[in-house]
Amino acid sequence: MEETKFVVLRVVGNDEAVLKIFGEDDKEAALAYGESAAKENTAGTIACIRAWFDAAGQRRDDIMEIFEAWKAEGL
Repeated sequence: MEETKFVVLRVVGNDEAVLKIFGEDDKEAALAYGESAAKENTAGTIACIRAWFDAAGQRRDDIMEIFEAWKAEGL
């Protein structure tokens, strides 16, 4: 069974790193964390997305919904 989760990522070029994963009901907490992380970000973009995960806990890379993105200063 699949479920959605909120994820805060740092994206630099084609590379992305998961900063933190939140439950499907934690949108506001994920957005607050992303905004906080963005204040100290110096490269790339911080993004708050909702992604789908399979029963094994693996993220499906082909489907996501972007809620907010914050660019690093100077970009």
